[in-house]
Amino acid sequence: MSRVSASRAALLHECRWWARADAPRVDVEAGDSAKDGTAMHSLVDASLRGTLDDKSSRAILAKAADASRVERLWSHARAWLSAHASPWLRSEVVYAWDPATDRAYELTDTLAQLGLSGPRPYAPPEAWARIREALGLSEKAVPGTADLVTIVDGVLFVYDWCTGQTDKREQLRLLALMVARAHDAEDVRTATLRVDDAGIVEDDHGPLDAIDLASLAGEYAGLLDGIEATEPVAGSHCARMYCPAFLGCPTTQGAITELLPAEKLTAGASAEGDRRLSFRMSMAIESIEHAAWLLPRVNLLRDAAEAMRDALKSWATEHSGIPSSPGKVWGPVDGDRKNFSREKAEALLRLLGATDEQIASCTTTATVTQFREKNVPRPGARKSRAA
Repeated sequence: MSRVSASRAALLHECRWWARADAPRVDVEAGDSAKDGTAMHSLVDASLRGTLDDKSSRAILAKAADASRVERLWSHARAWLSAHASPWLRSEVVYAWDPATDRAYELTDTLAQLGLSGPRPYAPPEAWARIREALGLSEKAVPGTADLVTIVDGVLFVYDWCTGQTDKREQLRLLALMVARAHDAEDVRTATLRVDDAGIVEDDHGPLDAIDLASLAGEYAGLLDGIEATEPVAGSHCARMYCPAFLGCPTTQGAITELLPAEKLTAGASAEGDRRLSFRMSMAIESIEHAAWLLPRVNLLRDAAEAMRDALKSWATEHSGIPSSPGKVWGPVDGDRKNFSREKAEALLRLLGATDEQIASCTTTATVTQFREKNVPRPGARKSRAA
């Protein structure tokens, strides 16, 4: 059950098949937004632990996709931390809750004893097995990391930093249960700290009392029970909640087959026994032959999916949205986007006395990697030289 953690709490309500031991799982490289969010979390954590200096700050920012954006987010986070200073304010606190006993544990000392550290130290299966053994936890136990835990006027608060649009309520509810049980508390409050270039918006999710916590314990004990017998449940959550088994799920494979007819999926096979007939649409690339088989089909999928998405956009515009999940619809949303005018900026610089050379020096050239088809040089071929 090590696949389940507090960060997957919302997905657990929608589908539980992904948490089965036999469900395929492919780790996907973090996107730019995730890298920036991780960098900001690291700055907060290092600051609260007193280890943040110029060198460590540069090292953290070097791992971000957009270091300047992370610095802006960090400036807002630093101001919030200063305004909410507390003798008991802790960052990246790891917990584990066992539904078999309804007990929870803060893992700081256990992780130190086992020599485990870093973000999500319980993520590797072998590490989680060692943690469970050390604490005597059942197979249904669930770990989780609280971004911030503090006490305000005698009440425990659990906060989660969010640099995107993810709904953090379910994750925070499960974390609140862990924190309450670990610290013998009967009242916990949770809030999402949404950070963007404009500042921080504190999304307070309200209090949880002893009755709420007991109800939560029963709710999650039920969700964690019988996972191995569950079947996939398809829905908008498959992609929206970053399901770890998304591409290997039977419902996804079925959708791919519907999108690409069988003759296209097997096109190019020279004989019935050709190994290419056994290839699957998968993010785990088995060989160069599999990669060559997969590339044109992925391009077909992309083109078909984009065409369908365009059709959905038109439908949603004409029919006031498409139901996507309880209480929500998918459709057009207007928003302001700021555009920087290079022409106006250059005109202003010239007005201020800048020369063409000085203006040109403000432009830098960076190498951008693109993926497209290119010719493969023939062995022994010589490059022609222009006369």
